[in-house]
Amino acid sequence: NGTWDAGESATIIVNCANEGSADFNWYPGATISTNSEYVSINSDMNANTWYAIFAGTSYDAEFMVEADSDTPDGTIVSFTVTWGNSSITDCENDCVANDEFTFSTTIGVPLSDDASIPEYLTVVETDNGIMVEWDQPNVYDCVAEAPYSDDCYGYVISIDPYCCTTAWDTLCENEYSECDGNTGDDGGGDDCICGEIWDPVCGVDGNTYPNPCFAECENVGIDYAGECEADTNNCSAGYVEDCSGDGDCCYEAWIGDGVGDCEDQAYGCDLTCYDNDGGDCSGEVISSNDNELTYEQRERRAEHLPIMVSLNNQQSREEILGYNIFKDGSHIAYVENTFHVDEDYLAGTTYCYSVSALYEESQSYQTAEVCVATEGTPFAQGDVNTDEQINVLDIVMLVNMILGSETPNYQLGDLNDDGSLNVLDVILIINLILDNRTIDAEKAEFFKDDGALLLHSNGFIAGIELKISHDENANIQLTEYALIAQSVTENGISHIVIIAPESDILFTIDSEYDIIDVIVANSSGKMDVQYANEFKLSQAYPNPFNPSTTFSLTLPNSDFVNVSVYNMLGQIVSTLNNSQLDGGNHEFIWNANELSSGLYIITANSNNFTSSQKVMLLK
Repeated sequence: NGTWDAGESATIIVNCANEGSADFNWYPGATISTNSEYVSINSDMNANTWYAIFAGTSYDAEFMVEADSDTPDGTIVSFTVTWGNSSITDCENDCVANDEFTFSTTIGVPLSDDASIPEYLTVVETDNGIMVEWDQPNVYDCVAEAPYSDDCYGYVISIDPYCCTTAWDTLCENEYSECDGNTGDDGGGDDCICGEIWDPVCGVDGNTYPNPCFAECENVGIDYAGECEADTNNCSAGYVEDCSGDGDCCYEAWIGDGVGDCEDQAYGCDLTCYDNDGGDCSGEVISSNDNELTYEQRERRAEHLPIMVSLNNQQSREEILGYNIFKDGSHIAYVENTFHVDEDYLAGTTYCYSVSALYEESQSYQTAEVCVATEGTPFAQGDVNTDEQINVLDIVMLVNMILGSETPNYQLGDLNDDGSLNVLDVILIINLILDNRTIDAEKAEFFKDDGALLLHSNGFIAGIELKISHDENANIQLTEYALIAQSVTENGISHIVIIAPESDILFTIDSEYDIIDVIVANSSGKMDVQYANEFKLSQAYPNPFNPSTTFSLTLPNSDFVNVSVYNMLGQIVSTLNNSQLDGGNHEFIWNANELSSGLYIITANSNNFTSSQKVMLLK
């Protein structure tokens, strides 16, 4: 239906063009990312990769995305599309830098030019955070459509939807331009302008006045004790209460004046409880909607407009459901009140805020940004505990933020600015502390053994973050040989973070488990990880050799393994292992110093697998 609703999938099509004069042959591609917690990207990372994009041609990249079924209506989602050299090939010949395109869309309701935006946005730093406040949008038709001066009928513009009917709009625009000097107090002095009339007060004379200004203009004091409460007629002299019960006050002379002030309130009043508006609503004289007012009727009625007690009594075009709040262009919160306290900010930094209104069937565009410069000296990214030092205490706090036991601080903790807090941000803090004095791993491989998970690498692993599913009563023991190893378990799902592990064994567990998600990183960033699921001998090196060669054996799980070397007659000349081995990678060195040159066979046997290879000894 043209609207991306919660629980629905959507296709995003991005046109990628080569507008240059040269072909781009190094497997260009486009990828997409989002920082929204409600949206999943279902497309494969390399789904939009091509062999080449020739000069003057373009391709449409298609991305499949899905909104969670619990996405709040009106959620705004930002996407970033990266376009250029793809991840499946190294960039050669000085490839151009990748380009990025960021755009936003809504889930549930679309943006509309007709939706009124919030008003009077203010932003102030307080002791509790940055206070963002605004007024409700003015959703009354008259505000946008009535052309007359605020000095004359400003209060009518603000509160009377009926004034925008054809008759009253024409009256205000054409017939009463000379009343621009009217101050709103029945011709009183120019220094007494009463524009707002939706806050009635009691005067000491016992009469109710539309607001304090009207009482003051009549030189009547205000009785805050509320003596008017005993008065059954809460309207000023010459006015009667509207029959609809909404508290409005209507000019008494309108009763029986030949114009129907009926239940439809076509002219702002319902006077049917006064003998059917003096007979005007009996159906025999006139109905509200059948005839336009004569000039004389319009003129007479303009002199005594109804007094609308409260804006809440008026019919807005559409109900306001809430507000979306943006900081520096990114969506940060949805609220139903007209204020928000932003606790995620740095000292000595400037932030700019805007707000949009969410309605039942549409969403307004954002207000103009209002900026605030916070006081103090800004903390450095990585100093998540704000003690003006970057050390292991910041790593501990950031891990707690990742696991949900600390309030997230994206300003200080999201060091790679990807919109999320994860182990990759921890790695960047580790780099700040260790100053890159380690030899990074280039390869890493998981071994899922019975009752344990192992990670074998050829260098430094800075951090691992993974989620596993398991029996709800499972007992998990994390490795003790790591800088930090913590986990949080809920409903059979464990979220695990291990920083700088010193052993291959990451954890042991007393139940079956499945790996849901995993991130492994060295000090340079995220690594590609392999999963061992086969029994395999690596190629011996060197081969041919003299006098020794090296090879490794990969086991998918723990097993009894025999590793032996045979000559071409089938005789065992050397046994390298005949014992139980844990799942993972095991390295062997065979020294054939006492054997003669020739062809030999290395064989590995377990209960379920066999693997072998030929090697040549040359002396």
